[in-house]
Amino acid sequence: MKHTLETLTARSLMNAKYRLIAIGAMAFGLAACGGGGASGGSGPNIPNVPVTPAVPTPTPAPSGPPHPAAGGDTFTFNGTLARSDAYTYPVASPLPPTAASATIKQNVTVITTPNPFGAGQVQDFQTLESDVYPAQTLSSKNDFYYQSGSAFQLLGYSSVDDVGDATTVQYATPQVVDQLPETTGASWTNSPAASMTQTFIDGETASRTTAADGTYTDTEQIYGTGTDYPSVKAILSENADGSGEVQIVRYENGRTGFQANETIYDNYFISPPSAQSSNAQFLYVTYQLADLFYGAPSPPPAAPFASMPIWYKTPLALYSESDNDLGPQTIPAACNAPAAFGTQGREIQQQLKSTDTVLGTVTSTTTTAYVVDGFGPVCVQLASTVNTYFDYSMDTTITPVFYQGSGALQTTTIAQTLTLASQGAYPQSAAGRKSAGGQSPTLHPVSTAEIAIARLRMVAAIETDRAKRIRALAKNLLNRSAAKGVR
Repeated sequence: MKHTLETLTARSLMNAKYRLIAIGAMAFGLAACGGGGASGGSGPNIPNVPVTPAVPTPTPAPSGPPHPAAGGDTFTFNGTLARSDAYTYPVASPLPPTAASATIKQNVTVITTPNPFGAGQVQDFQTLESDVYPAQTLSSKNDFYYQSGSAFQLLGYSSVDDVGDATTVQYATPQVVDQLPETTGASWTNSPAASMTQTFIDGETASRTTAADGTYTDTEQIYGTGTDYPSVKAILSENADGSGEVQIVRYENGRTGFQANETIYDNYFISPPSAQSSNAQFLYVTYQLADLFYGAPSPPPAAPFASMPIWYKTPLALYSESDNDLGPQTIPAACNAPAAFGTQGREIQQQLKSTDTVLGTVTSTTTTAYVVDGFGPVCVQLASTVNTYFDYSMDTTITPVFYQGSGALQTTTIAQTLTLASQGAYPQSAAGRKSAGGQSPTLHPVSTAEIAIARLRMVAAIETDRAKRIRALAKNLLNRSAAKGVR
C-alpha cells in the first residue's frame, strides 16, 4: 500500500435510470359575449361576465422507481474532492498544514455477471474514474458487485489503479446500502467483518481480516518479498479490550554475518487501559526483541518501552455505525443538481466511527445521499475526519513513535461531493423492462450504488494513509531497535 491518497481504489458512483418525462399543461380561457335580438325585437341585456383563467397544472415531481438500473445502463457523475492536513504537536511542528483538491469524473456501466464471491448473478457497476489535480491526473478501474431484494446490498469490490496496484474486498455479511421499499424513519446498521487483499507491481502484498466487533489482524509485506534478505514484514493485531501488537519481522536468511534461516522479531505490545493509584487510565507499551533461528533460545520477556495517558473514549467501541432514512429533504445548493431532478430528494444518511488502538487513530465519516424517484441518488456528499494520536515519523522530540499529546497530533479532513451528470439511453420505457418472456415488467431496484461507491472511495483514501503509517512505524521501530532503516 503505498500510493498517494488518490491512487488506491474503490472510487466511483453510479446511478439509476429512466428518463423523466415532463408533462406540460395548457390553460384554456373562456369568454362570454353579449348577444343581440332578432330584427324588430329586443332581448334581455346579458352583460359580459369575467371568467377566472384556469390555473396551469404544475409539472409533476420526478416519478418512477427510486433506483432503477440493469445490465447495459450507463451513467456519468461529476464531482469535487478536497483534503486538508493540520498538525498540532506539543513542540513546534516541523510540518506545515497542507491542502489539495481535484475534480472527479466517473463513467459507469452496469454489467450482469456471475457472482465472484459465490453463487448466482450480480450486477457489476464497473466504474472508470479520473481525478484531475493541478499537476497530474490519476485514474482507476473499479468493479462493485451488488444484489438487491428487500435491501440493496454490496457484496464486495475490486479495483486496479493506473500503475497496476490492485485491491479486492469481500464482506462477510453483505453491506446494506438502502432498505427497499424506502420508508421514512427506517434505520439499520452493518457489520465491518470483511477480508481485504492487495498486490502491488513491485511484488509487495497486504491482507487484513476484520471481525464483526472491529478487531483485526493485518499482515503487510512492507519491503522485499519472501523470507530471504532483504525482506521486512509487519503484522498488526487489535483486541476488543484495546490491547494489541505490532510485530516487525526481518528475514535475514542469506545475509552475510547471519545464521541460516535467522529471523529477527521486534514485538511491541500495547496494553488495555490500566488504572494507576490516581485512578487515571494509562496505556503501556512493552518491547521484545527476539533473534530466532534453529536451536536459538526462547524469546526474552517483554521489557517496558513507553507509557501514555489513554487517548480514546471509554468504554471502548472499536466500530459503530448508524444508517437512517430521513425522508424527503431539500437538495443542497452545493450539489448543483440539474433542474430536471427537482428540488427534493429522499435523504439517506450513514454515520460511522472507528477506533484503531494500535495505530492510534479515530475516524468519523458521514455520508449523505439525496435520492430522487426515477433517477436514484442525484447527489452524494461525504465528510470524513481522521484524528491521529501517535507520531510515526519521529517528527517530535518527545518519545518517538508512541507519543500522545493533549489531543490529536494530526487532523485530516476529506470532503467530497458527487452529482449525477447524465444517463445513457436505456433499453426500457417508463413502464418498466419486460421480463425474459416478454410478459410482466420487471424493474431492478438496484438502490444507491453510488452511495456505496462514494463511501468506498473515502475508505480508499483512509486506507492509503493507514499504509503510510505502517511503513513509517516499521522504519522507526527498526531504527530504534537495530539502528537500521528499510532502504
